[in-house]
Amino acid sequence: MGSEITNVKSFFSSIQVQLSDVWLESCVNWCKEEILSPHYTLKELESKVYEQWLLLDLRDVPISVLPPNLSTKLKFTLDGNFCVQMMQIVDISKPKLWQLQKIRNSNALTRSTEQDVDVVGTGKRLVQMTLTDGIQEVEAIEYKPINSIGLNLAPGTKIRIMGPVVLRRGRLMLEEKNVKVLGGEVEELSVSHVAENVLARFLKLPENSTPKAIEEKTLRVEREEKNEGYVCNFTENREKNRNLSENEEMAKEIDMLMEVEAELNEIGDFDLNQKNSLDDDNNDVFTTLDIDAHLDQIDSIFQTTCETIPISKLLENQNNDTMATFKIKAKFKSVIEKLTIVEDEYKLVIEVEDASGTLKVRLHNDVIVKFAECSPNELTSLKNNILSKEDAAVEKMMQVIMKIKNKLVELDDIMSVQLEKNRIPLVTKIS
Repeated sequence: MGSEITNVKSFFSSIQVQLSDVWLESCVNWCKEEILSPHYTLKELESKVYEQWLLLDLRDVPISVLPPNLSTKLKFTLDGNFCVQMMQIVDISKPKLWQLQKIRNSNALTRSTEQDVDVVGTGKRLVQMTLTDGIQEVEAIEYKPINSIGLNLAPGTKIRIMGPVVLRRGRLMLEEKNVKVLGGEVEELSVSHVAENVLARFLKLPENSTPKAIEEKTLRVEREEKNEGYVCNFTENREKNRNLSENEEMAKEIDMLMEVEAELNEIGDFDLNQKNSLDDDNNDVFTTLDIDAHLDQIDSIFQTTCETIPISKLLENQNNDTMATFKIKAKFKSVIEKLTIVEDEYKLVIEVEDASGTLKVRLHNDVIVKFAECSPNELTSLKNNILSKEDAAVEKMMQVIMKIKNKLVELDDIMSVQLEKNRIPLVTKIS
């Protein structure tokens, strides 16, 4: 008996699967008593135990496999092979409410292709998976297309993650070469964790007790062009920044999708009436900032430079006691703090860059209003209308989301940046 367990454990080690000794011994005994014939071979035993592992909820027999605290790391490279369990999978490239309506064949948001393009844009699928080794969970993003995964992947599926994998801001950036789907499922997750019900929970809508397979083609929106064919949402931006590598450009899109859209278009959680509107427990959200209520009195005491300077030069002045405004020529890099509405003003912190370095900045409410073409009060009204199930409000909200997202991604311009000691620099104007 002891040698059998040792041999089976060696087999699992050879395929990079770590097991609990207690579970392994119990499973071997069960397979011998309930499944295998009296004259079973070692290979048959290994196969049956493997089948049971594929159906196991790794949280029931947790073994620490992944390096600790992955979700807190800003930048990290994950080396080695790790067998984990997929808890849920969703497409984060398009608004959740729109997706749910499409999945459920509701007429509320089912419109023509051109109308869909106007509401959600075109663009590639971008799935996000929640993975666990039984002890910790980590989010994983489809950084480049992965043919082996889709929205119908069964919750509880076992996946081998093969490094090196880049981790950015707590999320694994996966490519085809990093993923091998091993199979399996977990029965207890088969309803609650399917994509449809994950979306419904985000939106605080009723879940489906008998979910069916999703036809992913219903979630694709493509506009036919006579000369150019398929054009994605970010084509103009890619043309504008053609000097960026494909990975750098994709990273921009992923940052936006992870930070802005993931927060703003989850309508059910979008409580604009609360001061800590999007993340009550997140101390990093700028919920108490006074966005320079006396801007009209400050102009006279500002030192204002007319010429643009590099970010590196601006940083040399950041700790000066004198309030000053400088101009820089920079482009968008990533979202640092999520978009919120506090005291009837937008709050958003982003990172911009030029050839000399990067700079974390706040965007003034007026700048974001110009991006959105919608005031915070108007957006609050839209949210209330959506809760009253007004279709026009839903469409308007999604248009606002896309405007903010696209304006940020395309941002490459001269900015007036106000410096004030001990505060994040404030972009007061973009020309």
